[in-house]
Amino acid sequence: VVGVDASSEAAGAAKLGYRIARAAAENCELVHATLDVWAPFAAVGNPKQVQEMQRLQLAVARHQVTEALRGGVAPELLEGLDVRLGPAAVVLQEAARDRGAGLLVLGGKHHTALERWLGWSTGLNVVRTTEVPVLVTTGSPTTAIRRILVAADLSEAARPTLTLAERFARLVGAQLRVLSVFEPLPTLPDVPPVDPASYYGLSQDLLQREIWPLVRTPGAEKIVRHGMVVETLLREVTDWSADVLVVGSHGKGWAQRI
Repeated sequence: VVGVDASSEAAGAAKLGYRIARAAAENCELVHATLDVWAPFAAVGNPKQVQEMQRLQLAVARHQVTEALRGGVAPELLEGLDVRLGPAAVVLQEAARDRGAGLLVLGGKHHTALERWLGWSTGLNVVRTTEVPVLVTTGSPTTAIRRILVAADLSEAARPTLTLAERFARLVGAQLRVLSVFEPLPTLPDVPPVDPASYYGLSQDLLQREIWPLVRTPGAEKIVRHGMVVETLLREVTDWSADVLVVGSHGKGWAQRI
């Protein structure tokens, strides 16, 4: 399932989602969500009039998205465009559940930190709340996926993350690199410092014993880097020229995320 709107990012996401679906011999469907502006009038207005205005809103939204994506997306995808009323994250989850989807694809936009904090990023909202793997594209999707970088930490999220990355790499015939990042130990007031050598040694032992055996792909690289996780991942993506970055979600609640 590909979530689309009238943007160029959505067109790129639809192209990539279609390519992945064809490689997997699966169906690909486009879904567009539009906020129900007439819902507040349902309790005070004429129900038939409200329903008619909602149908008109859906028709207008379908036309706008279809025209915006025409020429850049396969015609058969546009013919089956599913337009629904409701918040984007909710609609996409419903569509994925209805179709038994194995992947949600979204076109990523560069929101500001404030916009993300206020919940205006559909991609972040979907990733935080859905049980379906989510692929968020950025920029213009590459014509070929040759290198996949997957982040593996020492948590329970490592197993499903590695499993998905390996499956995806097999599907597209890509080279796989597994990266584990050890962050520096924080310095806390009134807490005796921990010996870094001992800490990193224990982490390396746990990695060798619990995480590396999960990697089943022949020839997959397994490497360790030291640094802050986000910056290290981004640097590795650039240095290795990765086409896809796979990371797992711990499913944190809102308080933990803040």
